[in-house]
Amino acid sequence: MDNQIQLYHDTTRFLLDWDLDKLKGIDKRLRQRYQEGYQKGYQEAKNRYLVTHYCSICGGKMEVEHDNAKKAIRAYMKEHGWGHTDCIDRDRHERLRRK
Repeated sequence: MDNQIQLYHDTTRFLLDWDLDKLKGIDKRLRQRYQEGYQKGYQEAKNRYLVTHYCSICGGKMEVEHDNAKKAIRAYMKEHGWGHTDCIDRDRHERLRRK
């Protein structure tokens, strides 16, 4: 009877260890996929929403991160009439039509 109990115990321990190892592997793959998805989403958002400008000294690209700098850029663009070419053309056409 003791041999049967020991065999049952050994078998149970083996199965538990095997399942734990399997779960650890699944957990590792899930974490890896989460990280990959996060990085992909982060890169897509960065490509879409990042404000950049070129350095007036070296000409290198720099990221505009500070809110005050972004506000200043928006104000400058609005003040100087910067916009989409289509929007500028349409606005200009509508102004000429009103005259």
